[in-house]
Amino acid sequence: MTRPLTRTRLLATTIITGLSIATVAIAAPAKAQEPPQEAEDAVVDDIVVTGSRIRRSATNAPTPLIQLTREELDNSGEANVVDYLADVPALTFSTVPEDTTGTGLNDGGLSLLNLRGLGAARTLTLVDGRRHVGSLPNSLAVDIDTIPRLLVESVEIITGGAASVYGADAVSGVVNFVLKDDFEGLEVDASYAQVNQDGQASQRLSVLWGGNFFDDTLNVYATGEYQRNDETLDRDLDWLREGWGLLGVDADPSSAPYDGVRDQVLVNNLRTFIRGTPFGGITILATGVQPSPAGDPDIPFGTCSATAFAAGCFSIAPANNLGNSYVYNGSGQTVPLVFGDIRQGTGFSRTQSNGGNGQESNTDQAGASRLPESEAYRFQTGFTWALSDRVEMFGEAKYAEEETFDASQRTFFDFNIRAVPPGQMGPVTASNAFVIGLDNAYLPANVRTAIQNNVRTIYNSAGVATGTVADPRAQHKLYPTSRSQLNNRDLQRYVFGFRGDAGDVGFIRNLTWEVGYTYGEMNNTNTEVGTDNLRVQAAADAVVDVAGIVNGTPGEIVCRVQLLEAQGTPAAPAAGVYSYGGETTSQCVPIRIFGEGGISEEALAYLNTSVTVSDQNRQQDFLAFASGELWDFWGAGPIGFAIGVESRKESTSGVGRDRDTNGRLLFLNGSPDFDPVSYETREAFVELRLPLFRDWWLGRSAEISGSYRTSDYSTIGLQDTYSVQASWRPVDDFLFRATQNTSIRVPDLGELFDPGGETFVNFTDPCSITVIQNTADSTVQANRIANCTALATAAGLNLNFNPANATAPNSFTPVYGTGGISGNNGGNPFLAAETSESSTFSVVWTPSFFPNFSLVLDHYNIQIDDAIATVNAQQAVDQCVVGTALNSNACATIFRDPTTFLINGFVQSSLNYAKLTAEGVDFSARYRHDLDNVLGRDLGRLDWNLRGSWTLEQHDFVNIDDPTQFDANEGKYVLNNFLQNLSRVRYLSTLAWSPNPRVTLSWDWDWQSSQEILSTRNFVNNADIYDPDFRETGAFSQHDFTVRYLVRDDLTLRAGVVNAFDEEPARHLGRTTADAYDLFGRRYFVGLNARF
Repeated sequence: MTRPLTRTRLLATTIITGLSIATVAIAAPAKAQEPPQEAEDAVVDDIVVTGSRIRRSATNAPTPLIQLTREELDNSGEANVVDYLADVPALTFSTVPEDTTGTGLNDGGLSLLNLRGLGAARTLTLVDGRRHVGSLPNSLAVDIDTIPRLLVESVEIITGGAASVYGADAVSGVVNFVLKDDFEGLEVDASYAQVNQDGQASQRLSVLWGGNFFDDTLNVYATGEYQRNDETLDRDLDWLREGWGLLGVDADPSSAPYDGVRDQVLVNNLRTFIRGTPFGGITILATGVQPSPAGDPDIPFGTCSATAFAAGCFSIAPANNLGNSYVYNGSGQTVPLVFGDIRQGTGFSRTQSNGGNGQESNTDQAGASRLPESEAYRFQTGFTWALSDRVEMFGEAKYAEEETFDASQRTFFDFNIRAVPPGQMGPVTASNAFVIGLDNAYLPANVRTAIQNNVRTIYNSAGVATGTVADPRAQHKLYPTSRSQLNNRDLQRYVFGFRGDAGDVGFIRNLTWEVGYTYGEMNNTNTEVGTDNLRVQAAADAVVDVAGIVNGTPGEIVCRVQLLEAQGTPAAPAAGVYSYGGETTSQCVPIRIFGEGGISEEALAYLNTSVTVSDQNRQQDFLAFASGELWDFWGAGPIGFAIGVESRKESTSGVGRDRDTNGRLLFLNGSPDFDPVSYETREAFVELRLPLFRDWWLGRSAEISGSYRTSDYSTIGLQDTYSVQASWRPVDDFLFRATQNTSIRVPDLGELFDPGGETFVNFTDPCSITVIQNTADSTVQANRIANCTALATAAGLNLNFNPANATAPNSFTPVYGTGGISGNNGGNPFLAAETSESSTFSVVWTPSFFPNFSLVLDHYNIQIDDAIATVNAQQAVDQCVVGTALNSNACATIFRDPTTFLINGFVQSSLNYAKLTAEGVDFSARYRHDLDNVLGRDLGRLDWNLRGSWTLEQHDFVNIDDPTQFDANEGKYVLNNFLQNLSRVRYLSTLAWSPNPRVTLSWDWDWQSSQEILSTRNFVNNADIYDPDFRETGAFSQHDFTVRYLVRDDLTLRAGVVNAFDEEPARHLGRTTADAYDLFGRRYFVGLNARF
């Protein structure tokens, strides 16, 4: 990856360096900070804890609170902070770098927190209680990698709505990064960590300097960080290279779903001929496919039109004609197709087997990055200046830049081969499908002869041959070129303000106040590399210039467009709006599409093009609040209060795509520019804490507190939220705590105003008679038959969807190409705000008879109404026909061809659906045990910490036609959709042994319960679908070990192993993208920390 130095980064470095030198020149800094005292010796002061703006003891936090320390982050050995946080059960679904490769745009390397699996947009991420600009274009989602690691003192997580304290978007909870305050000295931290067991690594160097000046009234700090992560490809993961997956070998009729023959078997070295040998392509002659006998649905009945290049004409090596397909070596000559021991036994085109010379299904077919290559620079400087005993000025400035590169799935094209009339180019039949001539210069002679002499057998639905027809056509499928994204993201954030302690003012005691302004700006430049599709056709349609008309060289291989131009008949596609000419013709370089290695560097430069889009997010936030204490009427403690106002503006824009696409037919994502849009809000809030009693007959203490916020948004108008909390400590050993909250989430600017863009989906058509046959749930099967029939009848079509009559000639047996169906994504300016209600109930047990032990149980219940969600196109087409009647809203987003009934388009946009619900119990325990007298020896100390979550319910009500219908996600696993994979129980246990003050050995155990793939009820209905063990994922257990050694008081070394026992996802899950599992195997890390 080429990375030019930017002037902005140089400027940031210069500012920090200059500030450091200038400050040192003013006065000598005070001595380095002393090591912290043991916790039991520390004085507990009232502080501001996450979830409240009223100062109080941390032991009386008003809401359930999970706290993580900087030491825990370092000991984890993870290359990125988010990789450790994502192992915290409450944050399991957080976006980690491996989630940002291959599919999304502009998100390379982002690390976004997601509480309860309810979405990053519903998790409010703060830094020192202040908002932070979003790093995902058109969104408020915060990239936590931009927070300098050495500045992090702790991370605090609260569950449930907190909008009345912090404003909108704190629907599922808040994650607050608490930064160091008043740092003195110099700290250097360096780490080298493998990110994958094959050796790809992450390197990080962090430096933090701080000093006190002017009699300790001014504290200044500056920090810089550099991090580089190697790219990890799919083929770098050993368990993916092994090629495990389920292979379909048998299909059962609906009348006999259990025939004793396994429908799917687990194989390794799974390969596919879907586009031939690795990057060499496959040529398929037009062929009739003989369906299975009546009552056996292994091979469905399909038709082939003589006038079209429908997928139904090009089945790969069907059993009745194994010689219809050709693959190639690196010289462009044909070689035999080699299938493995077990070949796919179902489907119209049976491309898969274990072994053979096809593409590796798990690596070659995708060919994408699993982890992006990245390089990041992060700088931050700040100060606090006590202007008097009562007033302090503070400020900070941050600049972070990250560049990421990742490879996406390769481009894929269908080249339809037939005779082209003289003086013409073949037509464009789809965005990635063209007609090229049978006279192609690189087409092997034996294949050309086979096409010219091809005779296609015609079969009826009973599998009986009814005749033959000459059909001199073929289709060549190929992954010709790679696609990639180069993403450069820079972020600036500035904070400036004043805070003070006014003491006692009238009847108000201990009055404190703060006024601050935050400005944040994120600029993201994404360059997506793909192909100009008309150039692909022009280069692939290579012919021999017999007379040397183009360049004066007889017999030269040239592009047909050049030959036609030289003959005075410029080319224009016979069917389409796209025209050739200019550089498309003059610069054309012919390519060999038969066999790997047929595209030169010169040709690649001709084919490739790019689209560069520049996105910007901006945030301006003014916050002012005051807190203090009122009267103590009955000796329980003073009444506390906080009051404040906030004004915020969020802006976004994205330009460049209109300029670079310019109406061309590209293998890139096309969408209009996102013109600048923004919203503003004006807010006021108040918070009150009322102690009820202390040391009374009802117990040791009790209090209630509440907060209220009113907000006026320019997009959705006036919104009010509130929160009520109560706590009761009957005895020293127990604390009971309860909260009731309301929150809102404002639609972000992308959800509201995104102008839309093109996307592609490979559908599983729920109306396909084969799909209906394989539907295990008899009720769903009956609904699909009735609803699909109704849809077809409304279109004037007489089609059969009943598997009982599968051999009927009008049975719907669609065959879709592999390029996907084109559709549109877009915003919805009519979205309403999400509203939520959440409640928590907590029990804290610190038994006096069992010193140094504590147990916390936090029950939460969250309901989000008018939930904003984009139901993907596959979900929409399924919802259209799954119910007792047609789902009109879902059906309206799916378009079908009026003559063939095939899906030919769709629309995806955000809507306000019924609701989302989540309920569960967080549990945590801590224990410390001194081993100072074990058989007369001092063996040091043991520290144990347990954090876990038990999900009781997680339901998505996203069917507008039937608001009572829901998807239950708890304990379920949906293959290839990690956003719907939720183990019921997950915990992270940490056991640390310190045999002496200099050495600490720690063991992290991350465990999650098994998830259900197929319910027992559905399995009983089709008990031979696969091995019964494959109904679940199986529990996942990962063990990490770390050793820390204090060489001297100012130098610490650490080393360890992550996933020590090389735990991998279950084999039958195949090419899973579930980041809830560790994908990268056993890997090692080392690091050091020095303080001066």
